[in-house]
Amino acid sequence: GMTFGELVELGEVSCTLSDGNDNPIAVMAVVKGNELCTEVLEVIARHEEDEDEN
Repeated sequence: GMTFGELVELGEVSCTLSDGNDNPIAVMAVVKGNELCTEVLEVIARHEEDEDEN
């Protein structure tokens, strides 16, 4: 299994926004990338990496 950050880097993750869930990643479909959402996904990936460091 690849990490979410790795999927983002490969452009394999779409930007399906959450509807108030605590875990927005859970509602993101793995598909070919969506240019409009790359930046948002990168922010989420960086946030995950920051959590891993703690």
